[in-house]
Amino acid sequence: MILEKGINSYLTADEAIELLELEKPEEVESFKKLNGKKQEYSLIKATSKIESLNIKGEEGLKFPLPYQKIVPFEVELCCVLEALYIATGKITEELEVFKKGIVSESNKTASVTYNTTLINKYKDIVFNNLEAYKLIERYVSNSYQIR
Repeated sequence: MILEKGINSYLTADEAIELLELEKPEEVESFKKLNGKKQEYSLIKATSKIESLNIKGEEGLKFPLPYQKIVPFEVELCCVLEALYIATGKITEELEVFKKGIVSESNKTASVTYNTTLINKYKDIVFNNLEAYKLIERYVSNSYQIR
């Protein structure tokens, strides 16, 4: 694995903070509160999760892909969002609901609608952040099930 940025991650901790300030300002403080080692470690773990997906790439890191000159923005954002949730040990509420297959809930009528294809699609993903997963999902081969 050859890496240019942030020693085995797609971006440095400073770049991650800058990206969060632009895209998710409500999450910046949570990431800034972490010490530098924990920020770097979580970025490395998030990069490893992305690299473990079935994405066709060259030797070394899969991103940038052969037809890309730089790591795409959505991959960097995916890495940062996943790193934040790895570091804080949280899982997004939407992902927990999707893993149960719940499509909609109504408090007025006390009803829940399930979709079994959602259960099959999301039950085994290793990501902690649903938004991060959806950012990277388009690069993953359809014949590959994320584990």
